[in-house]
Amino acid sequence: MDVRRRSAPAATLQLGSARTRLFVLASLLLSALVGCANRPAAVPSNTAQSIPSGWVFSDSESAAFLQWTVVGTQVSGNLTFAQPGTSKVNTTTGSFSGTLSGGNVTLNFPEGFGQVTSATGTVSAHTLTLNFPSATGVIQQLSMHPGAVTDYNKAVAALPGAPLGDQDRQAESNIRNALTTEKTFYVDNQAYTANAVNLNAIENSLDFTTANASAGGVKPKLVKVGTDRAAGVCLESDSASGTRFFLVDITAGAKAGTWYGVNATCPANDWAAMAGFSQDATTGWK
Repeated sequence: MDVRRRSAPAATLQLGSARTRLFVLASLLLSALVGCANRPAAVPSNTAQSIPSGWVFSDSESAAFLQWTVVGTQVSGNLTFAQPGTSKVNTTTGSFSGTLSGGNVTLNFPEGFGQVTSATGTVSAHTLTLNFPSATGVIQQLSMHPGAVTDYNKAVAALPGAPLGDQDRQAESNIRNALTTEKTFYVDNQAYTANAVNLNAIENSLDFTTANASAGGVKPKLVKVGTDRAAGVCLESDSASGTRFFLVDITAGAKAGTWYGVNATCPANDWAAMAGFSQDATTGWK
């Protein structure tokens, strides 16, 4: 008996028209997009670049500064808390270690932080929120923002009862930092500036629109040197103690150098009498 094998006919998809083909392609694309949308979003890993190393809290009654080092999921550092006392500002500092994973934070204070031995919370690039359990069971929350030691010092100097010396040192620190900023601008432009926008582009922790030291304020004013209207600068920062601190820097001429003064007046030019100023900071800022 002669048996002949027959091949099964190949299965074919009849796409009868261009409209049908377009519909099929669109359906396939939609399915792929839905599949991608249903996939869980990747959680970014902890990196030193994405998590600030310094955090500051302040209000009218207290100030705090936290500085930590993040290595993988492990953190370690110090937390300092300042609060007005009867005649001075009292501070508490505690060292901690802990973990940071997926935005969740756990801190342990082996030697204690006041009456607290641990804290939990969350962190992002802009906010660190810590919850401290009290002895009464009440949760005290601290919401901090990225900042540096200078920001914390400003907050402490503004607290009620802050020693006058601390307030004065804040003004002095503001001016020294402002002069560094001015000199950076001068190197690039061969001129000083009184423009707050230009200065804040270099140093954004200071306010160059006010002389209020407690707010990080330093007010700049140009000093004319010879015929050069921007070869000198005068900086003023007024302490909460009532003392007004000045620093003048002149780049050329017989009075070239840095001059320090208190409760003085910015000179308009380099040939003006430098009454109340000294080139010795210990004398001029006395």
